[in-house]
Amino acid sequence: MDASGFELTSHRQRRFGSGRRRRWPLLLAALLVVAVGAVALVLRGPSAAHRPGAAQACTGTPVTVTVATAQSDVTTFSALARRWNTTTPAADGRCLAASVVPAEPADVAAQLGPAWNPAHEGGPPTVWLPDSSLWLAAAAIRPDAAPILSGQPTSVAASPVVLAVRQPVAQALGWPQRPLDAQQMLASFVDPAKVGQSGPPMKLGMVDPQKSTVGLAMALAMLDPAGTGTVTDQQLLAGIQFSQVLGTVAPDVQTFLTAMDRPAAATDVAAFPALERDIAGYDAGSPANQLVPAYQPNPVVADFPYTILSGSWVDAAHRGAAEQFRQYLLSPTAQDFLATQGLRGPDRAARTAQYLPAAQGFQPTVPAPRPPATPAGLRQVLDQWTSIQRPSNVLVALDTSGSMNFPVPGGTQSKLQLLQQTATDGFALLTNVTSIAMWDFSVAPDRTDEHRELVPFGPIFDRVGPVTRQKALYGAVAGLHADGFTPLYDTAYAAFHEMQNRWQPNATNVVLLVTDGANELDGGLDLAGLVDRLHHEQHADRPVQIVSVAVGSEADANALQQISAATGGHTLLARDPTKAVQQLVLAFAGRLA
Repeated sequence: MDASGFELTSHRQRRFGSGRRRRWPLLLAALLVVAVGAVALVLRGPSAAHRPGAAQACTGTPVTVTVATAQSDVTTFSALARRWNTTTPAADGRCLAASVVPAEPADVAAQLGPAWNPAHEGGPPTVWLPDSSLWLAAAAIRPDAAPILSGQPTSVAASPVVLAVRQPVAQALGWPQRPLDAQQMLASFVDPAKVGQSGPPMKLGMVDPQKSTVGLAMALAMLDPAGTGTVTDQQLLAGIQFSQVLGTVAPDVQTFLTAMDRPAAATDVAAFPALERDIAGYDAGSPANQLVPAYQPNPVVADFPYTILSGSWVDAAHRGAAEQFRQYLLSPTAQDFLATQGLRGPDRAARTAQYLPAAQGFQPTVPAPRPPATPAGLRQVLDQWTSIQRPSNVLVALDTSGSMNFPVPGGTQSKLQLLQQTATDGFALLTNVTSIAMWDFSVAPDRTDEHRELVPFGPIFDRVGPVTRQKALYGAVAGLHADGFTPLYDTAYAAFHEMQNRWQPNATNVVLLVTDGANELDGGLDLAGLVDRLHHEQHADRPVQIVSVAVGSEADANALQQISAATGGHTLLARDPTKAVQQLVLAFAGRLA
């Protein structure tokens, strides 16, 4: 308990005072203060008892303000509620009280509405106090929740979202001689050479944006860095590239902090997103693996919005009580206590440097935060994050018939050379949740099979012999040579069945068919027969799509469109194959209709 009567929950667990020798002087001083206060009350009259936070006479069952906040914040705000309750707050002679209950922001955002079911969700809160206004925007996506959030929320504390960087990595990047920059850190993950890094590629830990403020902030930084509320195609492609360096995706920050305490696990990830106060609390325990905060120029700031709900269950008495508790949380006494928890004031300033020490990389001030996310913008980012993280099962079938030796119209490369370049670029854009195989197809005197497996099916970063599957794909593409005729329809049908056999739930199951010409095989399937079989043999509960890329002006785009349409897929008609690969990635992400 601190000198103000708080049961301290500080991560530092500091004790105030210096032992038994000082107890008698403190007691005498306290008695003197009480005596002087009593005299002052007599002289001033009863009005002093009605000041905010002053003890007042009250009767009856208290009007209790129920404050819903994240489990990680319950201890902090419960301590404040208990302290406020001891002041006997009152309104119109009736006692007031505050009670803090755990409710994860993502759960409240999903449940909040006029039809709140106490049997399943507990009693509805008077106040919602998530750690970030992002969750208010997430809840407001639902029309039934938006009216309940019509009040004006008030920030009662702040903590910026930062990258928690392992100290050895921070030192390798020049800290503490110069401050860590989060954008530089992110660049070092995507392209280590740009920042002079060598050695094994670093991995970035990620926290689930569907459940966590810091994960949501990282998804915004990846997919909507300017805070415009929209995700462009180029930003989505950059986000896909960035997702390749992700290591563990954890449900919460504590998962990473616990891993940091285990010596062998400290190298799993080099950095992960966290609230500044999480790092301060962790470092205060003097762990073996210290963390250093890296700040964004315009960060997402957890602003702890105190939101008095406009639900039918919040009457005037409870609203008035909630307003009094809000005033108390903004009082110097409460703000001093929140500072001991590593939190900043609503103005983003550190109230005391003791709990955010500059020597450990904490900044005294935080730049202006990025623009607030709108419900629509947040929905788009969450949808695109989900699409990026959705596993993809892909069978790539490349046309290596003789026509691929012809030059690209208007260019100097052959179609095969351009296909090789395009495929290599495309493989570099595949996420780390991709499983893939590669075939080539043509019929020639030296290759009687219509198609051949060049790289067997499996996860993109698993090994195929001495190299990863991704490097095996690069090698196989580099070794392609073109000759013979195009067995387009038979290959499309065989690839479709191959992917039906390899179908996986909760994944995009796709055949990528890349060709520059029409079907040239006599005696095989014709177009009508192929389309009919695809229609009848598609399983609605296990769908496989064929996505066709028409390379060059000779490609039979009409036939490819019919083949793809029979499976619910797409045909990419871009004559520039480089753009075609980008379109393919966008198709996987649900961007192409």
